[in-house]
Amino acid sequence: SGKITVPEKIDGKVIAEVSSKTFTRNSEGITKIEFETDKEINFEKEVFSKFDVLNEVIINSQKFEVTEGMFANSEKFSKLTFTGEITSINDKGFYNCYNLLPFDFSNVDKIGDEAFYNCRLLKEIELKNDKLEYKLTFH
Repeated sequence: SGKITVPEKIDGKVIAEVSSKTFTRNSEGITKIEFETDKEINFEKEVFSKFDVLNEVIINSQKFEVTEGMFANSEKFSKLTFTGEITSINDKGFYNCYNLLPFDFSNVDKIGDEAFYNCRLLKEIELKNDKLEYKLTFH
């Protein structure tokens, strides 16, 4: 199993954006990715989609959003660890992440269509913040 650590800067340039499909099927052997920066990072859609062996992502950014299809069809993905806040979870954010474990949703103000479709280990999610309060139940 391998781990990639994405530093705050590469060649003196701050990592502020991660392009679509940066980490996908061709990233063999990588099971864990950590983003060290505490600055805001913009993730484009499907950054980790169809990543067959990815198990965990650690994001130390102050805030970020789970973009459209960000982890879609990454069947072994189970753990999202973050120190800041998730502002939104867009359409198909965790689509077909069969092994996704519960995490803190307290700052989320938007959840898109099919965001948790086929996340078999999630049974219930409670959301409580100033903007909304509701519970999603899965069957």
